[in-house]
Amino acid sequence: MKRRYKFLLGSLLASYWVACAPAKFTKEYEAPICDGNSNSVCVSDDGSFNKTVVASGGLVDILFVNDNSGSMSTEQNQMADKFTNFIGRLDDQAIDYRIGVITSDVSSRATESTSDNNPANAQHNPEHPNGVLQDGNLITDAQSGVNIIKSSMSVSQKELIFSRLIKRQETLTCEAFLRQMVTRPPTQDEMRANCPSGDERGIFAAHLFMDKNPSSFIRPNSHLAVVFLADEDVRSGLYETQPSYSLEAKDLPENLISKISSKFGSKGLSIHSIIVKDSQCEYAQSIQMGPYVNQSIPTHGVTNQWVKGSIGKKYREASVSTNGVVGDICAPNYASQLTDIGANISDRAQDVTLPCSDPLDFEVTLNPAQNVSWVVEGKILHFNSVVSVGTQINYAGRCP
Repeated sequence: MKRRYKFLLGSLLASYWVACAPAKFTKEYEAPICDGNSNSVCVSDDGSFNKTVVASGGLVDILFVNDNSGSMSTEQNQMADKFTNFIGRLDDQAIDYRIGVITSDVSSRATESTSDNNPANAQHNPEHPNGVLQDGNLITDAQSGVNIIKSSMSVSQKELIFSRLIKRQETLTCEAFLRQMVTRPPTQDEMRANCPSGDERGIFAAHLFMDKNPSSFIRPNSHLAVVFLADEDVRSGLYETQPSYSLEAKDLPENLISKISSKFGSKGLSIHSIIVKDSQCEYAQSIQMGPYVNQSIPTHGVTNQWVKGSIGKKYREASVSTNGVVGDICAPNYASQLTDIGANISDRAQDVTLPCSDPLDFEVTLNPAQNVSWVVEGKILHFNSVVSVGTQINYAGRCP
C-alpha cells in the first residue's frame, strides 16, 4: 500500500520523546528495545514513535556479495564489463558513494552449527588458499591496495579496481580444476586446495559483514545498498530437501534486514539481486565439468557432467522486501539491469526505514522548511526530490 503526500513545511516543531519500552513482537513492527543507542527508533506500548534524523544529501554505501564458486566466471565478467552502467546514474546525480566487495564463501567456524557440509570450508586463516576471502571480509585489490571504491576516484580507476575485485581468480582456478576431473572424483583435500566453497551463503556472509563493518564502511547517515550476484540460491536451494543443509538464522533475509535495522537504526536500505529467476534460466546456467564431479557436488538431480544453477528464492525475498531490483543472471547483457539498480539506489539515497509498514497518523517535518514531496511505501519513507544536506527530518506516527 502506498500513501502519497505533498507539503510545504514550516519550522520544525519542538521535539517530544516517546517512552522507550520494549517493542511488542506480537505486532507487525519489530523496533529495537531502547538501550541508549542513538540509532534506535523507540516504539512505545501503544505503537507510537518519534524520531529525528539528519539528511545526508546523497551518501550511499554499496556492498556487492559475489558468488565466487566454480561456474561464476562468465557472470563476474558480465558484471565487470557493465560496471559503468551501474555507476553512471550515481555519478550523474553527484552521489557520494562507496563500494566494497565480499564473497558468498562462509567458513565452518563462522556458522552457528558445528557441521561442515563442504570441505572447502574446513579452514579459515590467511594461509589457507581461500581464507582471506571468507566470512564477510572486504576483498582488497592486490595491485592498488584498495578495498573501498570511492566516488571521488576517476572513472577509469573505479572501473579497473572493480573489475579486479569482482572477477575472481579462485573461481577460474576452480573451474579449470573441475573440468579436468575425467577419471575420478576430487578428494576433499583437492577441493579445499582448488576451490572456494560450493555451499554458497551470500546472506550469511552479508550478515557477518554487518557485524564487522570494517573501517566504518557503512556511514551513519548513508543509504545502504546490498547487491547479490549468484547463480545458486542460498545453500544451492538444498535446504528444501536435505536436512544437513538446513538454513541457520543468518541465512534468512528477514534476519539480515532486522540486523541492519537494529545496528544502524532508520537507515535507508535496498537489497538488489542478479540471480537465476526461473526454471528456464536454472538449466541454462551451467558449466561443463568432468564426468565424476557430480559425485561430489550437488547437481539437483542432473546426472550428466553439467553442474546447474538454482532459482535464487531467498535473494529474491530480500530484494522484494526492500523494494530492490531483481535482475536476471541469464540475461545476455547486464547493461540495462545494472542501470536499473544504479537508478534505484540513486533515487533512494535519502530513504528512511520506518519501524512498521503504513503507520497511522504519520507526519513528517523538515527544518529548515522545504517544498518536498514524499511517499510511504510499506516501511520506507521515500523523498521524491533532494532534501538539503543537514536538514533535520522529524517523523512520527503509530504502528497499526
